[in-house]
Amino acid sequence: MDGSAVNAIAELAEKANLKTIEIDGVTYASTTAVDVRRPDPVPKPLVVGTLACMVDYLMSDLDDVVAEAIAKREVVVQVVSPWDVRVVGTLQEYHAVRPVYCKAVADDVVRGMLERHMPVGDFIPKLMSQFKKTAERDALLQVLGNVREGEVKTSADDGTTQTVTARQGVAVVADVAIPNPIELVPYRTFPEVEQPLVPFVVRLQGGPSVALFECDGGRWQLDACQAIYAYLYDKLEEQVQVIA
Repeated sequence: MDGSAVNAIAELAEKANLKTIEIDGVTYASTTAVDVRRPDPVPKPLVVGTLACMVDYLMSDLDDVVAEAIAKREVVVQVVSPWDVRVVGTLQEYHAVRPVYCKAVADDVVRGMLERHMPVGDFIPKLMSQFKKTAERDALLQVLGNVREGEVKTSADDGTTQTVTARQGVAVVADVAIPNPIELVPYRTFPEVEQPLVPFVVRLQGGPSVALFECDGGRWQLDACQAIYAYLYDKLEEQVQVIA
């Protein structure tokens, strides 16, 4: 640290009524202060909502500093999670940070409806709008759409399958089994990639109310990250390294 930086810190501390102390040649302040030594500020990332937008940003040379970093192979695309993908630069030695030039953020739309019971009447529209149409989803919708008010019964054969009382036809009432787990395709990651198939346990209670519980230990997240990696690797044509 040169003398001008030390003087600037001391002047700032005096104005803000701060106390400073030097330990092993490093000056510390008693509260947060602006780093007057910083020669180049770390840029705030451009936040986008799709992978396609991120690809367009990388291929457009919109920011000269990013285009130059790409040419020098000093940029990587990191798949952090099914909801978070970042364009990251090399480590800045002075600040010991990596600049994040662009960040793609997805929305896990079904997260708020999992692992909690809700009335069947509220659950059905969420199941229709937040899950891809599949045979198993439609079968579950058919059962839930015909559930009548009353007690939910648990069968004693394996401890997982439940039976509910549902209407069949105009006046016939019958017990319908809901096997578990059931494989559904929720919208949980970026729209450009195939949405992951996730096994769920369906549990019903009196009321009636219904809840979904994931039962794959988070394996779907690995599948989603691999799908994102494959998409970006194909679109970027090896001009930018992708890591997951």
